[in-house]
Amino acid sequence: MKRLFLFIAFVFALGFGWRLFSVGSNITIEIEAEPVHEQEPLLKIVSVDLEKDDLRMFSKNSDGEPYGTFRALQTELKNTDQQLLFATNGGIFQEDLTPLGLYIENGTEQHPVNLHKDLYGNFYLQPNGIFYLTGNAGGVVATEDFESIEGVRYATQSGPLLLVEGKINSNFDFQSTNRTTRSGVCFPERAKAVFILANQSITFYEFAQAFLDQECTTALYLDGAISTLYSADDPSLPFPFEYSVIIGVIKEKG
Repeated sequence: MKRLFLFIAFVFALGFGWRLFSVGSNITIEIEAEPVHEQEPLLKIVSVDLEKDDLRMFSKNSDGEPYGTFRALQTELKNTDQQLLFATNGGIFQEDLTPLGLYIENGTEQHPVNLHKDLYGNFYLQPNGIFYLTGNAGGVVATEDFESIEGVRYATQSGPLLLVEGKINSNFDFQSTNRTTRSGVCFPERAKAVFILANQSITFYEFAQAFLDQECTTALYLDGAISTLYSADDPSLPFPFEYSVIIGVIKEKG
């Protein structure tokens, strides 16, 4: 019920519109051209250069409690002379803010991989996958292929995969009426992460097409109705949804 209330409030806030902005010289956040039809969604597209930008994942604060919100993470980083440049939610989670699937932070597995299938919910739509970071590179792979990846520093499991081997997930229906706001991630290059947030209702099929347009071959769905995005260049924080994992770019102050 709480999740539904927050979503309704977020949809209301979206009525005030988006603006174009950028973060520093390496991260760009942009809005695609105004849609021809009112039903077509606007997209926020974020590109992160992993060779220049410090992309990480965050779950719990120094007291061992979940950050939950972007503001809580932002506050703790300020106390350690760091700045949060960009943040978005990092996958599907449970009511107690624990990840539903694999979560690795600073090379330590904090929650095991979830290999269950045929259960209810987007996470279990097949194939699901894992978004991982290895130093200044990263990628998205199907969960069953993750064991072959070495040197993982950060990883979060979610689902479903939006793109599989350069094609839209065959489980998606072109004529689907299942529409909501959505977020996801892909890697058109090993050192370039692309995040997309659809701020209006969109189907899985349409959302997957947006990642094809970014020249990605594999893309992962992160979450739906409560997905948001933060930029240091935007003076206002998005609606304070609580998340289990926060994906963010930080920099040292000075």
